Amino acid sequence: MSEQAIPSKFARLTRLGKSHARYLWIAGLLLYLGIIAYIGFEDVGSALRTLDYRYIAALMLIEASALAIRAWKWRIALGPNQQSLRACFISKAGGNLTPARLGEFSPLLLEEHRSARVGAWILLDRVLEASATIVIGLIGLIAILGLAGGGTLTASALAILAALGFTTYLFSNQPGFPI
Repeated sequence: MSEQAIPSKFARLTRLGKSHARYLWIAGLLLYLGIIAYIGFEDVGSALRTLDYRYIAALMLIEASALAIRAWKWRIALGPNQQSLRACFISKAGGNLTPARLGEFSPLLLEEHRSARVGAWILLDRVLEASATIVIGLIGLIAILGLAGGGTLTASALAILAALGFTTYLFSNQPGFPI
């Protein structure tokens, strides 16, 4: 029997997931309906009526943009014709499902993405996103506290940006690094 005739464990899991996807969607829908029923349909309805849908639309646009940028970063890291979108979504889903976002490293479980380059890219991507979160949080604090209390926070944000820029510079000068 040839080696290709034996499906990999991942291929079997993929087939299993595809055959059971319908049931997972139904279970998820029932879970949402159960939570809404527990809270109360009237309470949820009144909360939905008071929403300003412009904020929801803006949030959806920001989230879609962030996901597109994330997929673009993966395409740059892996190169063309390397299933970068697949790796991006595996990383995103794994990160959402694991503590400390360790699942971000899940593309390394696939043989086609198991390389030092992909591992280095994931590590750099985590540093970039964590730094961006810290800087945006500091900007939010400056906005909340006003400019009078924001001097120290502004200096902190600038120091973080400088450290991030220097770290990126150091990493980018390493041979074989993805950027």
